[in-house]
Amino acid sequence: KLQFLYFIAGTMFRPLVATFCLFAVAEGKPNVVFILTDDQDTKLGKDGYTDFGSLASQPVVQKLLMDEGTRMSNYFVNTPICCPSRTEYFTGRYFHNVRGAGGQGCMHANTTHVGLPNEGMFGLLTNHGYTTGVFGKTTNDQSFQLKNLVDHKSATYIDSPLNYNDYMGLTYFRYFPNGTTYTETIDASNPIYGTPYQTTQIGNRSTLWLESVLKTYDPEHPFFLYLGPHAPHFPATPAPWYEHLWDTVGAPVTPNYNISSPDKTQHIRQNPPLTDTVKCWEDQHFRDRWSSLASVDDLLQAVHDLVEKYNQLDNTYFFYASDHGYKFGQWRVGVSKQHPYETDVRVPFIAKGPGIPAGKVVDAVAGNVDLLPTILELVGVEVPGLV
Repeated sequence: KLQFLYFIAGTMFRPLVATFCLFAVAEGKPNVVFILTDDQDTKLGKDGYTDFGSLASQPVVQKLLMDEGTRMSNYFVNTPICCPSRTEYFTGRYFHNVRGAGGQGCMHANTTHVGLPNEGMFGLLTNHGYTTGVFGKTTNDQSFQLKNLVDHKSATYIDSPLNYNDYMGLTYFRYFPNGTTYTETIDASNPIYGTPYQTTQIGNRSTLWLESVLKTYDPEHPFFLYLGPHAPHFPATPAPWYEHLWDTVGAPVTPNYNISSPDKTQHIRQNPPLTDTVKCWEDQHFRDRWSSLASVDDLLQAVHDLVEKYNQLDNTYFFYASDHGYKFGQWRVGVSKQHPYETDVRVPFIAKGPGIPAGKVVDAVAGNVDLLPTILELVGVEVPGLV
């Protein structure tokens, strides 16, 4: 039985899970599944501002995680753009503590920290005896980061796309427990798993690995499964079979859509009015984003089914989050993140697992830097002083 302090926003670290419950109980060391989507918002529904945003398009996330777990309605990222936010997630450190020297690095973030065995999420868990599988996008400098993890032995197994920006990309970086690495190129004319579609590939590759771990499950070496689907990031290419799933929706026209903002910073106030052509494109992009998330639902369902099949649900924590939100024409910004606005800094955060109440919404304030120390507390790893 593990006892957690209550999280107090604005103070030094307090474990986030204490926001859900005072006591979290797991038999032995728990398994952990962390799903980190890309550019997924919680503010823009099909008819205007909501508290769900794109989560409204995901019945599986709603059923398996929101109904059976706890959602945080005031969960924020500190730096709403890809590489810095992901580095903050994986290290539990604010941007000024991972900023590259002289502003160098991946969007000015020094992502080396992510792969270090005594600093990053993957290495800390691997070195605590976890069987760690990495599938999907990690940081934006993907090729560097995957090699970084290998060089520091900070993962057990890696099977991740090298060109994550291409939803139909064919190259995957593979790393095995014996230290072997190689680049796999999918046969475009006869792709393994029937399609090169990235989210489907990640789903099949991760569940193949997960079942092999579960078949020979060792409670002294539980699993940490990281899943980084690129959806719904631009171009938000849906799977071919979901291409028309949301044809009847479009980007919402909120009160601040296409609005002149002379009182804001120059790169906002200088924007010209958006045209009807832009709105038409935004509508299609909105539909594609929601359709691309259907495959994330499929991925979650497949992983959840396996964990349930091998009787590990009562010993597994699921965490679902995004690296930042998104906007569609608000303040005359076409489509973007990176601004300190609610559309960009509010993201989904849902947790399910032993001791976490079902169907609960918590309004306490928390953020991406809180996740790593929370996971470490749950699994019994001392939180590094740098976090």
